[in-house]
Amino acid sequence: SSGGGTGRKDSLGEDEDGSCEIYFDKYVSFMHRLFEKWKELKVTHSLTVVFFSRTYLRSSHGQNSSSPNKGPHNNSNSRNSNFKGDSSSTSAVQVDIDGRRYEDHYKMVIENTTTGDWDSLILKIKRAFIQYPRELGWSISPESGRAPSIAAQGNILEAINITLNLLHFHYLD
Repeated sequence: SSGGGTGRKDSLGEDEDGSCEIYFDKYVSFMHRLFEKWKELKVTHSLTVVFFSRTYLRSSHGQNSSSPNKGPHNNSNSRNSNFKGDSSSTSAVQVDIDGRRYEDHYKMVIENTTTGDWDSLILKIKRAFIQYPRELGWSISPESGRAPSIAAQGNILEAINITLNLLHFHYLD
């Protein structure tokens, strides 16, 4: 789940030396090394990047927290009206086993790209990462109606499924 600038504890990784680094920074560092290796080897690969997350909808103004259809960003077609990302998914309000209302979100940041200009892709990913929490209306304020879950609560299987669906007919010309 993308912690996107929320300052959440689960977005930090502690290294052997005790220092902390945001997992996203580790990801960007890994991508720089990977892309340099690809350039060095003169190979081409297809790259798809999907951001996925779960947004918890807090009760406000006496709302029942288990009422699935009364989220502040839920409208009649079950699309999050503030989420304007490319290839964004619909996000129906659901209720988890603990009775908390939530929406799952998926954003295709890069889809099946084979470019050699990896630096521009990293810049695109960084921009999308910064915008993602704003697009979803996240806030860490207790008064806010929308907050990100921790990474372990995100729907990683659906994110993998989205990517696999792109590759389903990849072998066909």
